Amino acid sequence: MSKRLYLIGSNHCDHDFKWLLEQIQEIQPDCITLEQKIDTAGGIRRQFEHPLDQILKRHQETSGLFGEFAAGIYHARQNNIPVFCIDEYQPFYVALLADMNQGDNYAILGGKKHLQLNYHTLEETKFENATRRNKFMGIGIDYFFQVNKYNKIVHIGGREHYDRDRCVPLQDIVIANSIQIIDAVNKTRVNHPTNSRQAKQYAKEHIQQPTTI
Repeated sequence: MSKRLYLIGSNHCDHDFKWLLEQIQEIQPDCITLEQKIDTAGGIRRQFEHPLDQILKRHQETSGLFGEFAAGIYHARQNNIPVFCIDEYQPFYVALLADMNQGDNYAILGGKKHLQLNYHTLEETKFENATRRNKFMGIGIDYFFQVNKYNKIVHIGGREHYDRDRCVPLQDIVIANSIQIIDAVNKTRVNHPTNSRQAKQYAKEHIQQPTTI
């Protein structure tokens, strides 16, 4: 089956919730991944706990923080599909195996139960920071394509993670048959040319695969 990836990018508080939700509903993904760390996603947890009609009303009225993630979670809850938080995290297998759209799992959001990777002491540029995190998220998305056999994945994150001037972009790391970038600010959808051979070579040279899966 063809592996299709849809990268939704926002400025985290500048987006149209209704438009984003319509895009996700049109795609009908097999799973949704978020640019979120499990133990710092307390705000995300509320998107799972609050009634769906309350989430819809709140985010249709204002473009607040977490709104782009709320659109993905809203669709996932409506359609009973998995949601994963795949930003840098240790142990990484927790992020890859914990479907947050399950009551027993989303209870850990914001719970400080696991060890986060701590890079606060590193001297790194914003470019290096975004690139390092893209490598984590790329591994996660590749894992879901290859191991979980999901064929359509929607990933929701910041626009800077798809910008070559600001990082090695996620679309150049993930191996997929088709990649589309959905700009939640400008309301555009652009197909990204894929090169599986180039992506595989990049992964081989730059990405250390997790050994705990």
